Amino acid sequence: METQLLQTGQPNFPKNADIVVIGGGIIGAAVAAFCAKLSGGNIVLLERNLLLGNESTAKNAGGVRAQFDSEINIRFSLKSLEMLEQGELSLDTAHYQPVGYLFCTSSKEQMAAFERRVALQNALGVPARLVTPDEIRALLPHVYADDLLGGTFCQRDGIIETASLLAAYEKIFRDNDGRTFTETTVTGIETAHSHVRAVLTNCGRITTKKVVNAAGPWASEIGQMAGVMIPVFPWRRQVIVT
Repeated sequence: METQLLQTGQPNFPKNADIVVIGGGIIGAAVAAFCAKLSGGNIVLLERNLLLGNESTAKNAGGVRAQFDSEINIRFSLKSLEMLEQGELSLDTAHYQPVGYLFCTSSKEQMAAFERRVALQNALGVPARLVTPDEIRALLPHVYADDLLGGTFCQRDGIIETASLLAAYEKIFRDNDGRTFTETTVTGIETAHSHVRAVLTNCGRITTKKVVNAAGPWASEIGQMAGVMIPVFPWRRQVIVT
């Protein structure tokens, strides 16, 4: 991945910015890219690690699905796919593989919930469908469970290569004069009269009126610096590659 990262201690560390984005994962990079493209202002992206995408972005499977049980999640997912299909980023850029998502159950209550979920998904344009136990075994012959009642399947769901998508967002950000600073840890946020005044880091102080908190599991810590309670409670997970 081609990068032009500005390292700790360099003399061109910014004194001010129109917008400061905290967190260089895929969400932070995407937000920074769109801010830079739409506003054309002085946008700064801060990441505490040496490279972008080292935290949650590097540890997720890149799952893409619209099989949710709430309308807002479904609409967000469909909008994301639309952006990937029609915008500067293409599904080829993200190495999108529509391998499908299959959900199974042996619970009557869960099966009833699946039926309600598929009805909502279909109404919003998601090509999900209910599947029988025989159809499940046809889709995945190695699945064995005598008590399966059925499930749901959507072929459009699949996986995306997050590293490639991150690189594409970071390129858009740079192409629109955005500046990325790695090895930069945010240590505080100055506020006055409920407004942001500056972001404090181990590299210096950046005067700004706008901050985007894209710190993922650490979002609540960043929020506390500005006196804002953010209900993010991270849990340690295990990552197993098979």
